[in-house]
Amino acid sequence: SSIKKTGQTTVYANYDDRYYQKGTTPQYTRESDIVTDELTHLMWQDDGVVTSVTKQWLTTENYNICQNNTSFPACNDTSGDTAATYCSNLTLGDHIDWRLPTSTELEGIVDYGHSSPAIDTASFQNTSSNYYWSSTTYEGGSGYAWYVDFDSGYVYNSSKGSNGYVRCVRGGQ
Repeated sequence: SSIKKTGQTTVYANYDDRYYQKGTTPQYTRESDIVTDELTHLMWQDDGVVTSVTKQWLTTENYNICQNNTSFPACNDTSGDTAATYCSNLTLGDHIDWRLPTSTELEGIVDYGHSSPAIDTASFQNTSSNYYWSSTTYEGGSGYAWYVDFDSGYVYNSSKGSNGYVRCVRGGQ
């Protein structure tokens, strides 16, 4: 698959994304509450719930265990009322194979030519200008995971015990 343009429209430094304008223009199709990325073939949840549902990455119980013992099982057990479980339980458009996106997948729908929210709002009609969880654990500490802040489009990490918004995806990987 080809690399998508970032959407950056202002030149901030010599030879940045705006200067080069490389890549393929993103193409999305919308059917009901699902947006399909025609370049990656990922299907994205885009119903009204995307702007209101927040979940923890880990349950409070698992997060507390993870804080005391950063062993692999506790810090990656997403069972219970979590973002990953929310996605795996989602039925949307007759599809039941939804999952929490990786940080790379989630960053792939950012449009750096926009802010608040930093996304193509013609296609993605439901996006809060807040952070959305990815399924990717932060390499610097297993008690943290990556998220994308759709106010600016930046990628950060946060405590797996905190609340974040959820946008599920299907396909890919």
